[in-house]
Amino acid sequence: MKIEALERFGIPGQVIKRWSADGIRFLLPLQAESVNRYALLDGESLIICGPGTSGKTFCGEMAALHQASSRRKAVFLVPLKAIAEEKYRLFVKRYSPLGLKIRLSTRDHPEHDREIFRADYDILTTIYEKFNSLTAADVSIIKSAGCFVLDEFQLISDPGRGPEIEILMAKIRAFNPDSQLAILMGGGSSPEKISRWLGLPALEETRRPVDLRLGVLHRGTFHFRAFNDLTEGDERWLEERKIDYDGPLDDQSAAAIEILAGRKEQIIIFTSARKKATRLASHLAERLDLPAAQESLKVMSDLAPSVQNELLAKCLRHGIAFHHAELDSDQRELVEDGFRRGEIRILSSTSTLAWGVNLPAKNVFVETMRYDGVRSSNCRETLVPLSATDFQQAAGRAGRLGVGDKFGRAVMIAATPYEQEILWNQYVYAQNEDPESNLGKRQIPDLAMRLIACGIALSPDEIVRAVGSLFGAFSLNGKRDISDPVESAVSYLEKGGLIHFEKPGNIVPTSLGTIACVTGFSVQSIARINEALDRGEIKEPLEWLYFAFGLREWLEAGGFYRSGGALASALLQRIDELSDGLSDRSEYISSAVRFEKDPSVVRSLSVFLFALEWIAGRPTREIEIAFDRGGGGLKRDAQTLSWILTVIEKVLRCEGSASDSYNIIADDINQLAARMRYGVTDAMLPLAKALDIDREFIRRLYNMGIRAVDDFYDIDYSVLKEMLPPNVIEKIQNRLKNYGQKRLSPAEITPSPEKSEIVFSGKSKKLLREAIIEGKSIFLQPKLHSYLQKLWWGNLSGNPWIHKESLEAGINQPKYISKLRRILKEGGAKVAIISNGRGYYRLLLPESVDGADVAGDDEHVGVDQGR
Repeated sequence: MKIEALERFGIPGQVIKRWSADGIRFLLPLQAESVNRYALLDGESLIICGPGTSGKTFCGEMAALHQASSRRKAVFLVPLKAIAEEKYRLFVKRYSPLGLKIRLSTRDHPEHDREIFRADYDILTTIYEKFNSLTAADVSIIKSAGCFVLDEFQLISDPGRGPEIEILMAKIRAFNPDSQLAILMGGGSSPEKISRWLGLPALEETRRPVDLRLGVLHRGTFHFRAFNDLTEGDERWLEERKIDYDGPLDDQSAAAIEILAGRKEQIIIFTSARKKATRLASHLAERLDLPAAQESLKVMSDLAPSVQNELLAKCLRHGIAFHHAELDSDQRELVEDGFRRGEIRILSSTSTLAWGVNLPAKNVFVETMRYDGVRSSNCRETLVPLSATDFQQAAGRAGRLGVGDKFGRAVMIAATPYEQEILWNQYVYAQNEDPESNLGKRQIPDLAMRLIACGIALSPDEIVRAVGSLFGAFSLNGKRDISDPVESAVSYLEKGGLIHFEKPGNIVPTSLGTIACVTGFSVQSIARINEALDRGEIKEPLEWLYFAFGLREWLEAGGFYRSGGALASALLQRIDELSDGLSDRSEYISSAVRFEKDPSVVRSLSVFLFALEWIAGRPTREIEIAFDRGGGGLKRDAQTLSWILTVIEKVLRCEGSASDSYNIIADDINQLAARMRYGVTDAMLPLAKALDIDREFIRRLYNMGIRAVDDFYDIDYSVLKEMLPPNVIEKIQNRLKNYGQKRLSPAEITPSPEKSEIVFSGKSKKLLREAIIEGKSIFLQPKLHSYLQKLWWGNLSGNPWIHKESLEAGINQPKYISKLRRILKEGGAKVAIISNGRGYYRLLLPESVDGADVAGDDEHVGVDQGR
């Protein structure tokens, strides 16, 4: 079916032109059937289930565009932030030129939330958790939508995401039952039980447009079964050759990957852990001689310095990369774009790529064990076998539609014939599985609170009926009475101050209960915060920060920080240095750490130390080394802590609305949450908020004397070009355009009292610009001011020798250096500028200057230091 045929179903010609421009010329069988047989473009709801590359995601996109073209709103729901960001970028590229308003909403991207609440959008892309927060107490977004696309719906069986999907479905069915639902389910899952629960038709595709050879590599032979016609076959890869190998892979995997890479075939390797994915990519980069990913490396040069970025760049120089949840959004986008272009040939990844991110490859190697995500008492997760559905999700990445691949391969490795048989039976011969709900008593209080807050259930009996209509109850088929768990949950919520009975049988949420639902916090954590507030034992923001490490939101999402063998006493010593003796003045902290040999205490202190180092502005690279975590993971954990602190602040303001002391500490917690988000000191925070760039670039700007946005009006931009990547400078300039016309006068700009040997204050006098050196104010011509800034930045960056062409193009640098030396000397500044005789200059700071005069260019220190 040609894409142009969709015009007769109401899709505008301009939309079809956009699709054609992106290479979509024909509908795949699944897509054509959804339109012709199931009336997807007539607004009918439908469950669509199919393997990877079958085209089910575009079915959801067609439904969304049909609604948007009819001036109704569409909501595209996905399970992961990475998928939401990918969909947002795609939709903006495709549909913004048509005038459609595309919005994104996640916890990391709240910038569109105001427009979303005003219904100022055509297509909204978000994740399940965030949409439930947006509609916690105001369901107008649900009522105004014409279509909901629910991607990866089989995750309703996931212990973490399942309840979010359950609550969302309850809201849609209660407040907008006539809206169109396009429910998308991935390979390995069966739609039958979901179809019976919702009473919706199901369209199930059993073939792939690009065939998949699914099998096991054993003794050099890849024995497979074709996905489409189920025929079996063999590929002999390794013959009798033996390899000399010692590394993190088994011999067969290493040899097979080398052979396939030599054929210029792209490979994704799914591993069980983030560190393993990173280590494997680094190992393969050292072992294989693949072409460099040049375009990705160019983008890499614009990112802030970090150990993780250095390691990623090292891999990219050999056409290899890693991908996992601890990459930040810039790193993730760089890797995904490079793999789509084909210049990244091998990608080592965790399951972040398996669930919906559009990155297919010719070959996929799947490790069939995973960590269960449940931490035990010693903070270790357990390795468990991959489910058949999870395996199919990973295998579904194999085979690239539209690039000429006739088939893809999903490869497992077996060391013995016994293991080969087990893998074959468990995964190759596996039948599609019906999702099973994991709802249990633990989730009932949160479910009840959400049902009450949005108005679905206002009495215990209504809660029982509402919970009974969820998929969890449907899966149990009435085998469990939920009246007692609901009654216990209601009693718990009332005692915790989250609900109250307005009149007999009529429940309403309190402000605390609303906070739990709007923020996505568990009711248990909100109750714990409220209890701590009532006890009055926590009196300052840093104590609340330590308290956060015991909350469920941190325990389930936060990283694992090692102490490096340090004892609790040693950790406390460093913590006290950064917190002005917190353990001495805080009874709460001293009580919490009294059992200093308890591993949980050491873990909490390790996280606490990370948080304090982060907000002290310590370089990211140093923190990565100290805590053995990548920069992306540090940022993610800092964002989580910032979110928790923000919720604590809301509870304090709610409970202490009439108390000045509560509001004062709430203000301080708000400041601490902002510092945690940006990773900066108090003094750096205004600049970080204004520019919203990486903390490392904020540090650079701050150290050269820029304290506020107004300082940019007096800076020589040639200095910025030496210290910041072009894309960061462009972002700063765009932010300045939106900053407004108001400027502070030089008299209003006060240098920070923090110790700094040279401060560029931004003050001007008769066209001269001020530099403060060891407290001495010296005014310089703009060019000399620029020279001094560049030399000063050289010292801060660890590369103090600055070539003359970096100071200024041309031949006049010696003249201006000589003039700058004279003015600094006359001003009493104990700094000196020296040359190495090879065209490089450096600044000697006060502690390096013994009072001796430093002569002209012919005086130098060594001839190799500037090379």
